[in-house]
Amino acid sequence: VQVGPTPFVSTYMPPQSDDVTEFVAQVGPVPGPEGSLVDYVRAVTVTAGGDLALETATATAETAAASLLEGFITADALKAVATTNCEAPADSPEEAAARAAAGSQVVNLTIGETTIPVLPEPNTVRIVIPGVADIRVFEVLPDVDGNGWTTRMLHVFTLDPVTGLVNAEVIVAEAHSAVVCAAGDLGPPPGAEENPILITKGATPTQAVPGEDVTYDITVTNRSEESCTVFEIIDRLPPGFRFVESGGDLAGIEPAVSGNVLRFRIPEGVTLSPGGTFNATITVFLPFDLPEGTYYDDAEARTTCGTARTGPTAGVTVPEDRVPRVDGDDRVDTGVDLVEDVFESATVAVLARSDEFPDALASSTLAVEVDGPILLNPPGQLDPRVRDELARLGVETVYLSGGRLALSQAVEDELVASGYQVIRLAGGTRYHTAALIAEEVVRLGGEVQQALVARGDIFPDALTGSNLATYGRAPIILSAPSTLPDVSRQVLRDVLAGDRVWIAGGPEAVRPGPEGELRADGYDTVRLAGSDRYGTAVAIVEETRRQGADVEPTLVASGLNFPDALVAGVAAHRLRGVLVLAHPDSITASPATEAFLNTNREEIDTAIIVGGTVAISQNVQNQILELIRDQA
Repeated sequence: VQVGPTPFVSTYMPPQSDDVTEFVAQVGPVPGPEGSLVDYVRAVTVTAGGDLALETATATAETAAASLLEGFITADALKAVATTNCEAPADSPEEAAARAAAGSQVVNLTIGETTIPVLPEPNTVRIVIPGVADIRVFEVLPDVDGNGWTTRMLHVFTLDPVTGLVNAEVIVAEAHSAVVCAAGDLGPPPGAEENPILITKGATPTQAVPGEDVTYDITVTNRSEESCTVFEIIDRLPPGFRFVESGGDLAGIEPAVSGNVLRFRIPEGVTLSPGGTFNATITVFLPFDLPEGTYYDDAEARTTCGTARTGPTAGVTVPEDRVPRVDGDDRVDTGVDLVEDVFESATVAVLARSDEFPDALASSTLAVEVDGPILLNPPGQLDPRVRDELARLGVETVYLSGGRLALSQAVEDELVASGYQVIRLAGGTRYHTAALIAEEVVRLGGEVQQALVARGDIFPDALTGSNLATYGRAPIILSAPSTLPDVSRQVLRDVLAGDRVWIAGGPEAVRPGPEGELRADGYDTVRLAGSDRYGTAVAIVEETRRQGADVEPTLVASGLNFPDALVAGVAAHRLRGVLVLAHPDSITASPATEAFLNTNREEIDTAIIVGGTVAISQNVQNQILELIRDQA
């Protein structure tokens, strides 16, 4: 059920919802912007509701007094009602329109010297003042591709005095409702074939999993015997879907975005000769937390020959259990792709070198502290993909983790030249850099209650530590194999207000020496370890769950290499999920992960593979899907 255009309210009722729902918004008065065609519209009320059991949807948009064009058009009240149901349309187009708009009202509408005191029949009043305006009263229009209706009480096109072409449009009191019928597609309501404009839409693919893109193909056809100019495309995305890009005749046009509504205003318009077509694509991203179900898109074309709307069509089905993959051409690209999928925007980002793990690992807590991502970058130059992602996010401040051997002066210089504030956290060793990062976390947010110690020279047991550290707001302190470096020991004294210190890995990873030093300093140590790197990862996940993490979604990265897991730890926190490791070739080679997925299969609907098929093979992806799939 959708109501528009100002204020715009959209209510989406999936089959899982209650049988009856209603949304009411009170807005008003609404003054017209300075210099606009609207003088004022008072006391706007919009209502959207429906009954799923009866397969009926109703929308209303109601105003009190309204004035347009410096008082040339006035009304005491306007009320648009649009009702759609799944009854077989047996009546004529005129009767169908009257039934869909039943309850609509006009009170003392005046247009110049013409007074319309009561409601006329639908689609019978049109007043054209050459070179001034084309005014339509009580338009009731069927969707041309789906089952729905739009009612507009007042639709005004102002005309260029020289060319006579449309130069502006005003709608007062518009309501739209649509229903996707359980019995199948009824097709458009009666009268749709009479619309001079046809708009159709398809989706590719029609079944997708969260984390994937879907592309809508939109075609607008001029069925009239005169030329028509397309000046605006409006697309109402399904709830949660996120706009990525447009193409075809909409290429290069940035939409105005309001909630799930995209408005593409075409500056010069596209003129279609009789039989001509306008072809465009809109690509959207399906977020990882999207529930199962079928989602419908709703597109509208506004032209000088009229308006056409598809209604909810082009269904995309999202399954309950899914294993999407985030992968790029290389480790940098995979990291960028994951950030694109998880972060819509961020004012702060953290950059770490892509060829070694310690700086990125230690940066995890900092990234969460600043509510930003970690991006991996080669040491020598700023990668163009990273540069573009910083711009997309709207970043203002960039942290560089590590010295100039980790991220060169050239990287810093390019960032500064691009207008970013750059903060470099660099110590003489990886242990010192981790200590500086911990101090920055405390500087930004105050003392911490716990910390995590991980070995700084090998990565397997340390990788999922970032997931725990982000939930526990625990700085990651790096240790040598047999002793805790002085700088690490000192920073714990400086930043830690509590006494808990987690140790990532068994005695073969972080040996008893560092643990003894921590206990001698008065800390309560908790060692998180399994029989191998996969078991350690699961032990860390269970502690992460005690810190508030959920297993939905579960991110999966390779246990034999580090880059994908480094960015996945922060992404897992962003998604409120967890991170586990898997063997690239077979899930049975990481038995602890296999057991974890099997044990939690009822709670896990989404397992996100981070990395390409070299990092995690297609075989493992298929095995994971079988593990989490609900059993009959």
